[in-house]
Amino acid sequence: MWNWLKKLFTPPTKVDKSLGERDFGDWTLQTYEEVEDREGITQKATTAARKEEPDSSLTTDLILGGLKIKFNKEVKQKEDEIKRQVSILKTDLSLAEARDRDFKTIKDKYSEKIKHIKSGFKEIINQAKKLMVDQRDSLDNFVHKNRLDRPAKVPIAPALFWVILLGILLLESIANGAFLGDLVRGGFAQGILVAMAIAVINIFIGVSTGIFTRNINSIFTSRKLFGVLVILIWLIGTIFFNLFVGHFRDAVGAAGWEQGLVDAPKTFFNWSTVFILTDAMSWFLVTVGIIFSFIALYDGYGKDDPYPGYGSKTKQLEIYRENYLSHLSEANDEQNKCLEEAIKLGGSSLDNIGQNLRTFRQSLTFLTGRIEDQFPAFCENHAEIFKQLIENYRQTNMNLRETEPPAYFNSAPTFKWKRLDFEETFQEMEETYKSLKGSTKKSEESWPKIQQTLRGKIQNFTE
Repeated sequence: MWNWLKKLFTPPTKVDKSLGERDFGDWTLQTYEEVEDREGITQKATTAARKEEPDSSLTTDLILGGLKIKFNKEVKQKEDEIKRQVSILKTDLSLAEARDRDFKTIKDKYSEKIKHIKSGFKEIINQAKKLMVDQRDSLDNFVHKNRLDRPAKVPIAPALFWVILLGILLLESIANGAFLGDLVRGGFAQGILVAMAIAVINIFIGVSTGIFTRNINSIFTSRKLFGVLVILIWLIGTIFFNLFVGHFRDAVGAAGWEQGLVDAPKTFFNWSTVFILTDAMSWFLVTVGIIFSFIALYDGYGKDDPYPGYGSKTKQLEIYRENYLSHLSEANDEQNKCLEEAIKLGGSSLDNIGQNLRTFRQSLTFLTGRIEDQFPAFCENHAEIFKQLIENYRQTNMNLRETEPPAYFNSAPTFKWKRLDFEETFQEMEETYKSLKGSTKKSEESWPKIQQTLRGKIQNFTE
């Protein structure tokens, strides 16, 4: 733990050859020999003595002044480092306070959120329910009015409906192509294109009329007659369309493509020849077209409940009901999501506050030791070493020179520093820490009740 805290508060160590440029981030106390080796004081004293320097008339000790600058710089670096660490402590404590304030707002904040969710969905759900109920009433009225005593039948699945249509199209196109392919100029390929066009028309006639043929099942005479009329229209339209196709095949087979296009309408629009086809394959073509058109008719008929309007009304009710249920589910999900978010936030806030307080307590103890013990030791060690450097310089210089040294050689060198005073700051932080610790304890005790209160705000929307 001590090493971890030490790394937390210690900037990277940058070592330089000159004493004043070194960052003692590790707070290691240096020896006299290390500093002497870097400063080269003995060598400087020897060199100056040979020149009879410093002059005896000088009153200012330049060597002492230079070392004092370095000393003050080193002390200032350590003071700044400690101030940064104190600032970090304040920031961590402020963060814990902010988290504590945020925690105290969770109950009211998320109660309001849940209330807003409920009020927002209530209007949506009521509207969806009204649509469903109105449609249900409309369906009940329809059932009663049409004397229906059974539920609506399940219609053909949309995918199956289209599979059947595509199957009809493919099969009729192949059959038509086989009957026409040897007569058109383009051979089988062109016959397939013509065959597909004929198949599309047959299928369109069958499906479009099949939807309306359900009216034949209505209890009302007018709608029943309409259904019969639709069947007759389909029957007549399908027969005559496929007869025209048969005449077209006869004409093309007898006179060729160009002339056949001219002759086919003549024989078709003549009542004496309209039902006469000369080629048995043409009759096969007519029969195939009518059969596939009937299959398409039945496919359209079976796409919904056989009683007209019953299937569409039932389907609309199911759509409204699914919409209503989806809103119920969404309302419950949104409330639960909000509750989970509140619980997660509250739990993490308490954990983070606790971690902040534990870190603060450990860091404050560490930093107090640094201020009271390490910083004075550092300053005293450096002051003593620098004092010895000056004394060594003066003694060496005096021993080697012939002239008198300056008068200041007889003055004792001093390196002054002041103890750091963060007592008031630490006292304030300590009070804040105690207040936060007590507040956190109360928050932890009240947290289960807060969760219970928030759960009580949840409204379970059901049908």
